[in-house]
Amino acid sequence: MKLKSGFLILITLLMLAGCKNKITIEGFDVEKWKTDKGGCEGLRQEIKPDFLKIKNQLKGYSSTEIIEYLGRPDKEDLRSRNQKFFYYYLEPGKHCDEPRGVSKAEKITIRFSAMNLATEINYSFVE
Repeated sequence: MKLKSGFLILITLLMLAGCKNKITIEGFDVEKWKTDKGGCEGLRQEIKPDFLKIKNQLKGYSSTEIIEYLGRPDKEDLRSRNQKFFYYYLEPGKHCDEPRGVSKAEKITIRFSAMNLATEINYSFVE
C-alpha cells in the first residue's frame, strides 16, 4: 500500500514538473500583436522594437506555449528531423492578399527542435 501511494506521489510530481506556466513577459503588448494577424494592419511594425528586446525570452518554450502567447503563426514549415518553423509577419505584404503566397515582408522566424522547444528566434527582411 505504501509503495502504491509513493508511486502515485512520484507520478504527480513528475507531471507537475513537466508543466510550465503561461508565458508572461513585461514590456510587450501581446494583445496588440495578436490583433494584427499577418502584420497586415501595421500594428506589429509599431511594436517590433519591443518584440526584438524580448524575443530571446521565448527560447525554451514549446510550440503550444508559443501559440498560446503569440497566437497561431502566419505560416508554418515542417522540415527534416522533426524541425518546425513558425513565421510571424511584421508588415503588410503579398501574404495579406494571397494567404498561401510567398511574401518577402519582414518577419520573425521561430525554429523548434525535434524536442518541440524554441531554439532560435530570428528577425529577417528583404531589401
